[in-house]
Amino acid sequence: MAIKLYLSDQLATKHLPEGDVQRVVLAKAMEAYDGASNGNRTRGGMKKANDIINAYKPKFGQSIPFRQAISLLAATHALSFYSLKLQHGVPFQPVTIRVSSDPIGLIDKVLEQNAGSYSKLDDLIEIARNLVAAGLPPSEEEGKVVEVSKEEMARRKTEAERRVTFMAVEAALGEDDFETAYSYVVNRLTPSGADLTASTPAKTAQHAKSNGRNSFSASSRATKQEQVEDDVSWRAAFLAGRFRPSTTSTPPTLRRLEQRTELLSLALLLAPTAQLTDILAAWRRCEEEMTALQTSQQQAVDEFDDHADKRSALPGNFTISGEQPEMVLNQKRREMGLMTGGTGGGGGGTGEGEVPMSMFDLTRSAASAFSRNAFPLRAGSLAQRSTTETEGLEGSVESLASGGSGEQERVRKRDMVANAVSGGLASGLGWVLGATPEQGR
Repeated sequence: MAIKLYLSDQLATKHLPEGDVQRVVLAKAMEAYDGASNGNRTRGGMKKANDIINAYKPKFGQSIPFRQAISLLAATHALSFYSLKLQHGVPFQPVTIRVSSDPIGLIDKVLEQNAGSYSKLDDLIEIARNLVAAGLPPSEEEGKVVEVSKEEMARRKTEAERRVTFMAVEAALGEDDFETAYSYVVNRLTPSGADLTASTPAKTAQHAKSNGRNSFSASSRATKQEQVEDDVSWRAAFLAGRFRPSTTSTPPTLRRLEQRTELLSLALLLAPTAQLTDILAAWRRCEEEMTALQTSQQQAVDEFDDHADKRSALPGNFTISGEQPEMVLNQKRREMGLMTGGTGGGGGGTGEGEVPMSMFDLTRSAASAFSRNAFPLRAGSLAQRSTTETEGLEGSVESLASGGSGEQERVRKRDMVANAVSGGLASGLGWVLGATPEQGR
């Protein structure tokens, strides 16, 4: 009815000028907005103000006051999804935004009172941009609309975005989420032309000490002549670069220290000259921690290797009761050398028929051990055989008469079998190992 009565083009005479109608409509919408107790635009006073704005939007949607009102309603509605209380436990009301001298500062309270809200950075940035588009804080002269150029509006929105990002970085560090803070600084606050990997941190520090500012920083400043000097990015980088977790149970990792060094290098590029001393001091402490961590890791690796090398029993180590046999002690594998006479020679020391020192000796020892273990009666049989042969000449007639030849024959057969087995084993093992025993051994 109001649109039909006051804004219809079919009427011959209009009751009120469009400027007066627009001013009255905005006044009634803001009156409903200020009386709202909840920021949701589907309830109470916010719903009424939103309906008024939407009803007249086709007619006045391109005017600056209407665009500001639309942005204000959008920012207020987005803030309603967060828990927000002001001083003394007073709940948040939409009118607080209009009377506040720093509306964007309310986002800082949102981050403090809502755990994990720093992860919704895009939503918070959009709220800040809408608050800037709403023309807040209002001008000193009430009712005066100040038209801002597009360049100035873009600059204000960029500044608000950086400020909110810094708030999110601070909130993330407050909740020990360094990875998120690092990502925000590198991806959101780093100048577009900055390349921290192009120069090492040591070179950056050297240039900062000698010139007071890196040469690249000067070129970065030159690309932003139309903007105000950035006082947020270097503060966020410095804050994250000197961050230490509150819990001492988690030791710093090498990757974490490298990330901190990268952030401090960014702070050196962007910070004013007066702040370089503090940044360099933090950088020196970070490098000391990195050096100490690298030393401890290398020491741990060396200790592990030493422990493995000093083990008494390793696979492939020939030991008997913790000691190596004489035949392989201080000898190279597969290169034992030739026997130089004495212990295993038997042929005079340097003859052509001498066998290798260890291979044949090992075969002979194995055959001897096998014969002793497999035929334990061999020694007794040999002694008995010698005794029998000695006494056989004296009592051959008596032995044949008494029938003792059967037992002697059995003993001799047993000796023959033992000698055949041990000799075959010795010659067989010697042939496998490539050793040719001396003739007659």
